[in-house]
Amino acid sequence: MARPQSSLNSMDRLAKIEKIIPGGTSTNAKSPSRLAPPITPNFAVSAAGAEFIDDDGRNWIDCDMGLAAVVWGHARTEIDDAVISQIRKGVLFSAPPMLEGEAAELILDRLQEFAALRFVKTGSDAVSAAVRVARAATGRTDIIIGTYHGWHDWAIYPFYGAATGVPAQVGQLTRKLPEETAAATRLLLDADVAAVVVCPEQWEPEQLKEVVQLVRANGSIVIFDEVKSGLRVGPKGVWHKINIIP
Repeated sequence: MARPQSSLNSMDRLAKIEKIIPGGTSTNAKSPSRLAPPITPNFAVSAAGAEFIDDDGRNWIDCDMGLAAVVWGHARTEIDDAVISQIRKGVLFSAPPMLEGEAAELILDRLQEFAALRFVKTGSDAVSAAVRVARAATGRTDIIIGTYHGWHDWAIYPFYGAATGVPAQVGQLTRKLPEETAAATRLLLDADVAAVVVCPEQWEPEQLKEVVQLVRANGSIVIFDEVKSGLRVGPKGVWHKINIIP
């Protein structure tokens, strides 16, 4: 059965939805308020390739592409068919699916410099897991960052402080660089630093090479957050292109 057409225009619809979902969406980075409604789109209805249609029927070029997650474009037939095929087999088993191991082998065939991997659900989860491993491995507490790495407690406090609901004792374990340079990193490094987390695509390669040397000499761990850059800059990511293994 087709969904009944709403008589509301997009701005009325936004006002209605904002009453039940603050900001109109559960993903702040997609909030209509970040742009300029009603000139810009409030909601997407359908998409194909690099374009989407909003709830007023307007066609848009999608420059965000799902916050950089939609690498191959929207509604690719071959991808949709593969996903639908798997859905028909089931998607939530009580034992590990064969597909998990097969996918891991394919990824490690490409990334032969690495021995093992784990799958996680989001970018925030991935980087937070790496931070936890670094703390466990070093026995240290503090983390240095230069930019946003997700909404988890350790990452978000330097940007929004107490407004996040993160206790100061937790949030202040993360130190934010005033600028993403080796000199700024050197000033913050000490014996309490477990890891330095960077988005490598945002750094000058020579600066990043110096940072890696500084961090390792300090007994700390280097974490590359390539959630946004991913495999877009080459078959193995930024680290391979600039020849710096994190």
